[in-house]
This record gives sequence, C-alpha cells and structure tokens, in this order.
Amino acid sequence: SVLVALTFTSAALPSPATHALLSYAALLYTTADIAYHVAHPRCQPNVVRFATILLHHAAAAVLLLHSVTYPAHGGWTWRCTLLEVNTFLLEVRRVSGSKNPALRIGFYVTWIGMRLVYCPCLLVTFHREMIRAGFEEGG
Repeated sequence: SVLVALTFTSAALPSPATHALLSYAALLYTTADIAYHVAHPRCQPNVVRFATILLHHAAAAVLLLHSVTYPAHGGWTWRCTLLEVNTFLLEVRRVSGSKNPALRIGFYVTWIGMRLVYCPCLLVTFHREMIRAGFEEGG
C-alpha cells in the first residue's frame, strides 16, 4: 500500500516534506474514497456499514486537515496512518484468499494492539500536545 510505505517513510525520515507528502496523500485518498462511496453506495453490504465508513472518513479528513493547516503537527499523521498496517494485512488476506495463519494472527494482533491500546493512548498524547501548543480546551 502506498499509504503504508509513506507512513514508514515519514516515521523513518521525519521532515516537513515527508510529513506533508503523507498528510496530503492520506487526505487525497480519504476524500476520493468518500466520493467513491457517495457515487456507489451499494459497494457496501448495508446502510450501517456505508454510514460508518463515511463517518470514519469524515473524522479522518478533519484530523488530516489539522496536519495540513499546522505543518508543525505534520508528524502526527504517520502516528495515525500506522493503523493502515492493520488494514493492509486485512486486504492482503482478502485479495490473496490466503489462509496463512501468520496473516490472520498478524491482523488480529495489530487490530487489538493498535485499535484498543495504541489509539486510546494516542488520543491522550495528542490532547496533551494540543494543550502544550496553546490550543484551548473546548475552544
């Protein structure tokens, strides 16, 4: 996945350029996927799945706009798009039809670790960083 490659590039070679490239690429992907889903709503099996994807993408777009608007926070994007590793493992399993237990275990380990542990910790960290950067709570 291009986003996974850009995520690791932004993490390994941190610079305003690599962070901006990832932020803009992720924003482009997110808005393109929103447009695709709006144009083809039946690509999802039901309305609940369709709505959750649109809500998730809208929230992601708002977060990405922050990194684009405040380049000093551009390094935050790779910390969020690191979740794409989990999505990548899921897609590899789906596309390849692989029953490889390593892919299945990798998917579940990254899902549990990233979504149930890493993301809540990231939220607390980002909140602290926003306060430290001078953004007001509730403002």
